[in-house]
Amino acid sequence: MAERRSRSRTRRTTLDLENPSNWTVNQLREKLQGLGIWTPTTLSRTFLIQMYRENKALNQNTTVTFNTPNEIRSRPSTDMPTALCREVPETADAQTAAQSDTNASVHLPTTTTMAAPMTLMMECINELKNTVNRLVETNSGQRRLQASSTPSPAPTSYTLYTAIEAEKSRDIDSTPRDRQIPETSTRSRSGAPHGTQVQGGHLELDTIVQGLLEKSIAPRTKIVYETGFRKYVQFLLLHGFISMVMEGVAPPVTEDLLVLFVAYCASKLKLSFPTVKLYLCGIRHSCLRYSDRPLVNISAISSPRLNAVLNGLKRQSSTQAKPRLPITGTILANICRTLRLGVFSKFTDLMMETACTVAFFGFLRCGEFTCRSTFESGVNLSVIDVCIESDYFILTLKSSKTDPFKKGVAISLFKNYTDTCPYTVVCKYLMERQKLGCQTESLFVTDYKTPLTRNVFIEHLKHVLRLAGLNPDLYNGHSLRSGAATSAATGQVEDHLIKTLGRWSSDTYCRYIKTPKSVLKEAQKSMCFN
Repeated sequence: MAERRSRSRTRRTTLDLENPSNWTVNQLREKLQGLGIWTPTTLSRTFLIQMYRENKALNQNTTVTFNTPNEIRSRPSTDMPTALCREVPETADAQTAAQSDTNASVHLPTTTTMAAPMTLMMECINELKNTVNRLVETNSGQRRLQASSTPSPAPTSYTLYTAIEAEKSRDIDSTPRDRQIPETSTRSRSGAPHGTQVQGGHLELDTIVQGLLEKSIAPRTKIVYETGFRKYVQFLLLHGFISMVMEGVAPPVTEDLLVLFVAYCASKLKLSFPTVKLYLCGIRHSCLRYSDRPLVNISAISSPRLNAVLNGLKRQSSTQAKPRLPITGTILANICRTLRLGVFSKFTDLMMETACTVAFFGFLRCGEFTCRSTFESGVNLSVIDVCIESDYFILTLKSSKTDPFKKGVAISLFKNYTDTCPYTVVCKYLMERQKLGCQTESLFVTDYKTPLTRNVFIEHLKHVLRLAGLNPDLYNGHSLRSGAATSAATGQVEDHLIKTLGRWSSDTYCRYIKTPKSVLKEAQKSMCFN
């Protein structure tokens, strides 16, 4: 056994450290650097071995010298292309030049792989020389032209750096500039930054601009606009006007395409005129995000054909509006009596009575005291928005249709000592809500301690109206606001007070007032005696 071990030990051979195949990658790079070759880190070990062997043999059989005016450094730059060290087939011109020019100072055998790269490098050097000479001549000519107006000592020599700087200054001076803004005060600065100083924060300013555009419209309007723009892009893809959608590239928007899009919405999507008009507004707003896209104007002056098509769609899709009756004070009292008899749970009945009473006397829209799906503390009505005083309470609306900039509107609701007193029912509801222990900030909540949504409120309201003996299909969430305006007009409340109570900025409130037929009958009868 001992003899076998000793025999096996004697068979071991030591590695040949002079053989490049036994070197590591780092050793190969060090050897190539010793030959004056710098390689990138992405090359494989096999390629490094082949490169070393070829260049080692080349250094033993070839002498390379350059007979140039300036000395070329032996160490190449780290940016030197690696193609100088790879096998490149020789061109016929390079072979002919190497064989015919016996007096040349560059001696390269035609069988090597360095002729074509060296020829290419010399051509690049000559091209750089020509560029430098052109820049120097441009700089010299410019200085001669400026010598009469601005005398300055001419430099004794020109370099590539001075020539490039002169070319930059010439381009900046030749760029047309806007007119200077006149100074408006002693603090205004005459030397406003130009050029690269303005471009430095260009990307940051673009980000700010996009953010401001996102906030320029209300969240619900934004959803509709995005839907319209998405439908337009789908229309372009479906009919072959574009082949793909690229990020950051605006789709084509012309009057002809918009006319076809209107026809597509009317015939295929079965959309009404108001929806199509909103989609066109969404396309226009979406194009504002692209600086190279002109604004889309859908007015009759700039787009007569599009406007004519829209008028045709408006006439074609004109249908009779669904009847929407107001919930007047009498109907509100009937709703409250029904809820007090017990319809849902005790807390839900009180919550519905409070919501209907506050909405009626506060002229509230349905979206101002309910939420869509999730509660937003910065938009929806919260508990902290109610401030109880001695004989009235203040309800603060953080956002509303007539308050797009969210300045806030304070509504005062007073005691009226009736069965539908808003002050009494709100105080009672807040006490019951506190006992329920709700964690949400929403003012109106359900038995499950969740915010009151629009769908849940309308569903409960229609159910109560049905129990009260009324047709629920003739009423909706906006019937409370319409009923408040109708009751105020019936009670001989002056027009300017109705506008103030309902927060109307125009005469739109007149559309909410439903005049009873008995009043019209008496008006016609009075005409007979005058």
